[in-house]
Amino acid sequence: MAHLPYGPAMRIIRSLAGSSAVQRLIFPRTTKAVDDVYRRGCGISCDDRTVQLVIMSNALNKMQARKIREFSDREFAHHVRVTGRDTVQDLCASDRGVVLASAHYTLAPAISAVINRLGISPYRLVRSKSGRNHQDRTITTYDKAPFFGLKEVHTILKNGGQVYALPDGRQGSFDVAHHFLGHDCNFKAGMFDVARRLGAAIVPVSAYMEIDGRVVVDFHPPLQVDEAEKSEQSPVENLIHEYANLLEAAIRARPWCFDPRRLALFWSGTGPSKADNVMPKGQTGAGP
Repeated sequence: MAHLPYGPAMRIIRSLAGSSAVQRLIFPRTTKAVDDVYRRGCGISCDDRTVQLVIMSNALNKMQARKIREFSDREFAHHVRVTGRDTVQDLCASDRGVVLASAHYTLAPAISAVINRLGISPYRLVRSKSGRNHQDRTITTYDKAPFFGLKEVHTILKNGGQVYALPDGRQGSFDVAHHFLGHDCNFKAGMFDVARRLGAAIVPVSAYMEIDGRVVVDFHPPLQVDEAEKSEQSPVENLIHEYANLLEAAIRARPWCFDPRRLALFWSGTGPSKADNVMPKGQTGAGP
């Protein structure tokens, strides 16, 4: 499958995933995750087409990332659609630090490839074999569990650089509680706190697949907080709530954009950087 052109490979996966019987026979783990997390855990209605798109997104994401880097300009325009391109390119061309906050989207490898195709080369700190952080200027590979050292992030943003981040991970000095998809969750404040103190822009990035296999990458407007406005919450807390609300809206609109096995870990308290295949114990049907 990996050696096929993207179009034929996509059509094969789409055909296989189009039947509910085949979904449960060939892709039982993904189908179970959709049942446990989206239907029972979040109260999100998911038909066979939604499950089909979840399967397609999971099965094709690594191929997409590789192909996106290889596509000609014409192929890229055919298979990829990007919104908010001008805004993010202008921000990255300025002297202002930028955090590209991509969350744990199923298509995160494709997001990194699209960022490269747009001529943006953010720093990305990953866990090396020795356990120390190193800088990957080109983000040509995607690590499943990136680990960010906030000191390094501080230096990069202070110098007007860009960071490609998973801000909902476990790094941070304190948690911010947020009611997320019907569950009480904690979001780490570290990345938001550093960006806010340095005046860096936080640009949420989301991605999803259409039924024809096209990848859509959305660069959302930078998160905004009016620090002059009186509020019981701190500016960092307000940033996190704004981010979490945007993330929830994206998931409810297109559940297949986010890996349900990672989403369940928001509720378990273990952090979304360790994937699992089942609902956390004790979590049942607590939809909003």
